[in-house]
Amino acid sequence: MTAGAAERAATLAPATVERLAEALHLESGEPVLVLYGSGTEDSFICTDYQQRSLKEALLLLLKNAGYRRVVFSSSTEPLHFLDAESLSVRRPGGRGRSRAIVGPQGRRVQFGRGAGQQADLAHGQGDEPPTAAGRTGGTITDAAAVQTLNAYMRRTDVRTAVVVELAEDFLARNEAGREFAGRLGEWVQGAAGTNLCVLVFSASSQAQIVEAIRRYGSSAALADYVERRSGRSGSKIAGEIRTPERPELHRLVQLARLRHGLVVPHWDQVDRLVNMMTAQGDVLAGSWLKRLSQAGEFTEAEIGHWLSQKRDDRSALERLDALTGLHSVKEHVRGLIALSPVDEQLRQKGVKVPPPSRHLVFRGNPGTGKTTVAEIIGQLYRELGVLKRGHLVSPELNELVADVIGGTAVKTSAVIDSAIDGVLLIDEAYRLTAKGRGGFGQEAVDTLLSRLENERERLVVIVAGYSQEMDRFLASNPGLRRRFSRGNELDFADYTPEELHAILLGILATIGHTPDLALSDHLLRLVTHLYDNRDAKTFGNAGEMRNLAEATHQRWAVRISQTAERTRSRPDITAPLTADDVPTSYREPSV
Repeated sequence: MTAGAAERAATLAPATVERLAEALHLESGEPVLVLYGSGTEDSFICTDYQQRSLKEALLLLLKNAGYRRVVFSSSTEPLHFLDAESLSVRRPGGRGRSRAIVGPQGRRVQFGRGAGQQADLAHGQGDEPPTAAGRTGGTITDAAAVQTLNAYMRRTDVRTAVVVELAEDFLARNEAGREFAGRLGEWVQGAAGTNLCVLVFSASSQAQIVEAIRRYGSSAALADYVERRSGRSGSKIAGEIRTPERPELHRLVQLARLRHGLVVPHWDQVDRLVNMMTAQGDVLAGSWLKRLSQAGEFTEAEIGHWLSQKRDDRSALERLDALTGLHSVKEHVRGLIALSPVDEQLRQKGVKVPPPSRHLVFRGNPGTGKTTVAEIIGQLYRELGVLKRGHLVSPELNELVADVIGGTAVKTSAVIDSAIDGVLLIDEAYRLTAKGRGGFGQEAVDTLLSRLENERERLVVIVAGYSQEMDRFLASNPGLRRRFSRGNELDFADYTPEELHAILLGILATIGHTPDLALSDHLLRLVTHLYDNRDAKTFGNAGEMRNLAEATHQRWAVRISQTAERTRSRPDITAPLTADDVPTSYREPSV
């Protein structure tokens, strides 16, 4: 489809943006919804190829959902509107007399605070909103604004959505912040009817949101509501606005081309370059648009220096094949590659193929390639279109488990949220069920199990660790065995001496060393000795080879530096490694 055709097609449906629609769970029917994450500070490239602020995009989304009156509130602008209809029904019966002009893009009409001024509003009775003076420049106190918002939320004649921007700041600075928090508690308990309040937090996690509400608000009901529901299976009250995904980035490239003169010299490379941008995962749409508007051409050479991760043009399968050993693991991954397109063809023919369980168990000792294979699986599923990003999240235990009741569910959910559309790798997962955790680790497992089923289309979870410990972990909870099938258990065997030797030579090559044949044979004997005398619980496999390579390189550097000092010359970095450069702690007794 050409850019013009895509743009015309987009106008046939109401403009929206995917990541905002996914984050704001309007279908939940909840009276209070929460938005958070880095995307709250972003702009959005909507399906009509227009760039909009969060407020403008929210207005479109809420209007399309049937909210006739959309009211915005912040610590600096307690009450304002972005569209003519909302302004016209700001009072009962729509009797607004404002002479302010509302432009085609929905120019803001506001009632702001004047320094030291009283509200230029007449307070209504009961649930009636205070009536505005109806002229540009009118002022309203915080208390009056909260009363107005409460009245809007309680009324049933006009379906209303209230959007509170920078909610942390609002709760902290608003003079009626505690009253507002109390009203929120009432809305949560059913006083809002079919109306909606959207709280926009700049926080990066739900735990930070709960902390902010408890710190600045008097509504324990609201804090408990968010904390309790955020850890519940299928909870839809809070949504993270993430960075843009592929469809939006494709529109962004077109927008940069049409408005900022970006040249696209190779259209057949656009999908691959957009995938690279998507995989980056931490760049906002506004930042990408600014960069591309200055780039000149949309090429890998232009965007490559903005990518924090080292570019690797190899496919997932090519990366997998390049790994030493792991023959059974490679066969299993090849099976995953074959399954996805075959199942899709069957579905196209009407066969009801159940979605496969993609969650995996990695069993094996440290240093056997588990993390690397997890990264490759993420890339593989991104290439197959199964996962949108395919990024890897590998949390530490303290990122999953809290030491207070209810805190673990929030922390675990936050980690899972960060892994959505990618791979979550939990190494040494059995530590979650170890004794002495006061039940908090089990709470993490329970949260994980509930989310595994709900997010099975958007998340791959890999649990990893020592073989026997993983067996006990999976047997500790029937739900674990149901989610992690025996057919998805992969055994990562210790590398053989020959494989360890190949890994060692590869690491040495990356730091500029190519041992001669005699030294290579010497290293093979040394590695064989290490392997034969290893402690299976502590031997690091590939990690041990990296330690050996780095220690040998360091001794080599000391040797050539001392030689240079004696000869008053520069170190000879072309000097080859020798057996004497191998640390004595690694040498076999006969050497």
